Amino acid sequence: MEIAWAVVAVLVPLLLGAPLNLVGLAPPEFRKARACFYSAALILGGMSLVWQVQTDKPLLFRLVVGISTWALIGAGLPEALRWVNAREKFIQEMTPVTVSPASIDLSSKSWAGKLLKAENTIRIHNLTSEVCYQVWVKLAIQSPVIEPYHLAFKQVLSGVRNNTQKLTLSHEGRIFLGQDANGHKAVWLLLASLDPNQTLPIQVSSAYPGLTGDKNVVNNAQITIAGFSKEPSNVFKGSGATLSDFKPPEQMTVTGTGLLVVPKDE
Repeated sequence: MEIAWAVVAVLVPLLLGAPLNLVGLAPPEFRKARACFYSAALILGGMSLVWQVQTDKPLLFRLVVGISTWALIGAGLPEALRWVNAREKFIQEMTPVTVSPASIDLSSKSWAGKLLKAENTIRIHNLTSEVCYQVWVKLAIQSPVIEPYHLAFKQVLSGVRNNTQKLTLSHEGRIFLGQDANGHKAVWLLLASLDPNQTLPIQVSSAYPGLTGDKNVVNNAQITIAGFSKEPSNVFKGSGATLSDFKPPEQMTVTGTGLLVVPKDE
């Protein structure tokens, strides 16, 4: 019995502490955070029940321990779940759409090789229960060598995650190359839509394999969500749409455009 309580003493604090990290991930893992709280309550309650059946302690002692334990579970579990719900609502209101990672190292050989690496995959997250339309992702390039047209993008349908078992929606989008209002080199990805609670991965690679920036100077792409809309756009169906057909989130000078379409064979 002592060994069992020692295991519980290790597992329960770990399960109670894990949600603090899970809600801070990108995207936050609220479902797993709730599962941790449920598991901690189940382990503690189950062990308390087993102990009460097998112990030789007096009745008064068993009552005190039992009532204290179940009172802690009965009050603590709902409050823990309320905390997760509050965090989820707060994050959805403050940052409905997020992107990770925050930057990509353009001096790394991994992004310039023929094999696409996980560290060079942008993941765009819709944290809400509603569809987000016209999602703008900005890659601000900080490099004396790398130009916007050096970057190639590929949507990965097999890595798309949401609450359904299979996705049938084609996540069509646009690519805009150019400069922002401050004259900095940038690439904007414009996605037609993101499903509720969906994570969409886009792999970034060099359009010229082997091309990398100098490691001795700054060579990276800072990635942010530039904007999104709650209203769909009808111009994605045509290939002739230009920047004026959309609503850019900022002033930009466009020097090139392209299409971003999910490969049909994925």
